[in-house]
Amino acid sequence: MSIEHSKAIIASGLLAVVAMVGYVAMDLPPAGDEAAGTIVPAKRFRADEAGAPGVAAPMGDQSSSVTDAGFNAAADAASDAASNAAVNAKILARSDAASDAASNAAVNAKILARSDAASDAASNAAVNAKILARSDAASDAASNAAVNAKILARSDAASDAASNAAVNAKIRAQSDAASDAASNAAVNAKVKAQSDAASDAASNAAVNAQINAAAASR
Repeated sequence: MSIEHSKAIIASGLLAVVAMVGYVAMDLPPAGDEAAGTIVPAKRFRADEAGAPGVAAPMGDQSSSVTDAGFNAAADAASDAASNAAVNAKILARSDAASDAASNAAVNAKILARSDAASDAASNAAVNAKILARSDAASDAASNAAVNAKILARSDAASDAASNAAVNAKIRAQSDAASDAASNAAVNAKVKAQSDAASDAASNAAVNAQINAAAASR
């Protein structure tokens, strides 16, 4: 309940109290010293004069005492109504304050809960991002290591193949050179043997010719 509503209820109560007091004041007869105009006896009844046979003497001003009692009652009622209205206003104000405080506390709790949730979500997102980044980095490192190992293995294999090819070429060249040298040596030996045989044959032929010529001259 809002403060404006509470004020409206209090104002309505005070107006009701004032109206009640006015109604009571108008309904009661005026006091003897406040009467105005000419007072005439009633048409249907006229009081006998004091001292007449069978008429008792008056006991005092009864209308004045009734009027005073009515005003006192009205004043007491107005005072009680005003006091009750003030008490009710305080109680209502406290109730409204408590209700507003509870409502505000609930709203503040919701706002704080949302703020905490947003803060926790941001913090968790940051932590998850770090964890995911580290996981991705480890995965990328492992993948890169595997790729690098393959590339290095291929490079080593190519280098080893080239080195082996060079060694094999040297070995083969040396083997071929030895084989060629042996073959050449054999060919040269044959050529030399043939040349020596021819030279020996020519030398022998010359000697034989000289021997034959000497024999013929005898």
